[in-house]
Amino acid sequence: MENILGEHGFTVYVKYVDDIVNEYSGEDTPEKIRNCIIDYYWNYDVSYVLLIGDADPNDLSSGYALDKTWEVPTRYVYNPDPDNGYDEYFTGLPNDYTPTDYYYAGLDSTWDSDNDGNYGESETYSDTGVDEADWFAEVYVGRVAVRTLADAENYIDKLISYYNSLSVRNRQMLLLGAELYDSDPSYYTDGDFFSDSMDPWPLNPYMPLTIIAVPIIIAFTTLLIMLRRRKRFQ
Repeated sequence: MENILGEHGFTVYVKYVDDIVNEYSGEDTPEKIRNCIIDYYWNYDVSYVLLIGDADPNDLSSGYALDKTWEVPTRYVYNPDPDNGYDEYFTGLPNDYTPTDYYYAGLDSTWDSDNDGNYGESETYSDTGVDEADWFAEVYVGRVAVRTLADAENYIDKLISYYNSLSVRNRQMLLLGAELYDSDPSYYTDGDFFSDSMDPWPLNPYMPLTIIAVPIIIAFTTLLIMLRRRKRFQ
């Protein structure tokens, strides 16, 4: 993964969770990972963070213990849901807590301003009376949620295939916006006009025979940090 991203303009720093928990301070593993990201954000100009490994759904009850070889912990934030426990019944996750990697993106504050151990509380629940979550992200965070070496290799193969296909996907495309029907279509006819304009050739001379849509490709040269455990997948 490091070599692939490096070939496409990224400067890559690799950090393993096992090393992070020994090198950085924090109340628990997610806070140590976040402090590592803060370090690389300020000192190495990191803009992108890629977490390689799945989140353990039992992390909250285990105190974020690193008891799985494939896990990169997420953060559970306090988000009470008065639904009589239905969420927990169907998902198996704690009913009043929501897992989120956004904790690793918003790097200001501690996400626990009242120091009660419940992260990301809204102003309703925080003793400070303000929203504890930092919604203005400093870095972009993604996750490759794999649990086995085979899954990781499969993802890398797909990534290589994607990059190799970019050179043949450079096509033009047209995006159109319109005010569609409202309560009275006699006043809002753009939708109808647009529908007529989409009639195929030769009914509509403005419509090409084919439309080929492609993504906009941007070459990033910013930094990326990859987090995963040093132990092998099992």
